[in-house]
Amino acid sequence: MTKSLDKSITTQTGPTALSRLCFSVLISLAVIGPFMLQSVFAESSASFRGYFEGRYYFFPQVGDYDYDLQHRFRPELILYWADMISITAVVNVSKNFGLSDEIETDDFKQGFSLERLYVDYSRGQYDLRIGKQAINYGSAQIWNPVNFVDANTIIDFNVEKKGVNAIRLARTISDLSNIFFVLSYPVEDDERTLSFIGTNILVGNTEIKVFLGDNRVAEEFLYGLDLKGDFVVGFWFEGAYHQNEFQDEETEDYYSYVVGVDYSFPLFETLYLAVQFHEDSSGATAVEDYDFGAYITGERTFLGRRYFSFMGMLNFSENYSCGFNALYNHHDESILLNPIMSAIIRDDWTISVGATLFSGSEPGEFNPGEDYPLADILPDYLIYFFLKYNF
Repeated sequence: MTKSLDKSITTQTGPTALSRLCFSVLISLAVIGPFMLQSVFAESSASFRGYFEGRYYFFPQVGDYDYDLQHRFRPELILYWADMISITAVVNVSKNFGLSDEIETDDFKQGFSLERLYVDYSRGQYDLRIGKQAINYGSAQIWNPVNFVDANTIIDFNVEKKGVNAIRLARTISDLSNIFFVLSYPVEDDERTLSFIGTNILVGNTEIKVFLGDNRVAEEFLYGLDLKGDFVVGFWFEGAYHQNEFQDEETEDYYSYVVGVDYSFPLFETLYLAVQFHEDSSGATAVEDYDFGAYITGERTFLGRRYFSFMGMLNFSENYSCGFNALYNHHDESILLNPIMSAIIRDDWTISVGATLFSGSEPGEFNPGEDYPLADILPDYLIYFFLKYNF
């Protein structure tokens, strides 16, 4: 299985006495919190929601396994007070069997973890968030150059975002613009901070975001731009330039960007199509130059320099759909194809059946050959079944 970016900033790595205490408090609040708040604060309320998900993968033998079973329970509790303050807590309880049970990384961590715990405060033009939160920006699909923390993988195009201990302050300038500042704070001695400032402006039907960041984890400065709009077709551009903080010869500056368009057709419920082009100047243009070491450790989730992606989704009704994702490595001409069918059952249950197929030229990033360095790690194909319950 492919591992996603493993340089988390302030994520927890396992259960602790404090985390178990927090879990007990959260469960208690989930039961008595709404009643207690209603009796004490007339303008208070609470919500409790979340999901349970089982992911079941089957594939040709990889090491000792030909299956991987992942289970996740992720409840969320939000307490509101006087339309100004809210407290959000999200816990994650997971258990895996098979291949990922042998992988000890943040992406496959098991047991209990506190994923979110933050306070929101809004007053006038200011919005303040303090605590463990997701730092998630970017309009593009699959690749997000302005995302400072997470990276999607060929197995999961929409990974669950890591929690980062941070302070986020936003100020509304007008109905069409705001400015925001984010600063992460370390809670352990070996952690490093990241900080960035950005602005969000709406010009006609186009939303423009500009980012300036100092990422001490990667020891680099980042300059980012994110555009998303609608003119006959939907369009977006997301790009970033990464400047080495110390300008040494071992680490070069690089840029990464994604440009894409999409359109919806009135076929059945709707037919959605999207196409993207992605370039990462730090990637290689030949198989022999791929950084397999960084791929195995999770520092990279894609190896090449230029890619095309294609996505289609046909919604037969509100409850039934089928679609595909396809990735094409422009240089080694390998192809990843991901067909999927989904059904919503009784509003709360979703069942998805799909596959991840590797094809194209061999050897390639998406089509390992016998002499390919990752031939013993990547399977020839994946068949999967997802079951999700939202409450």
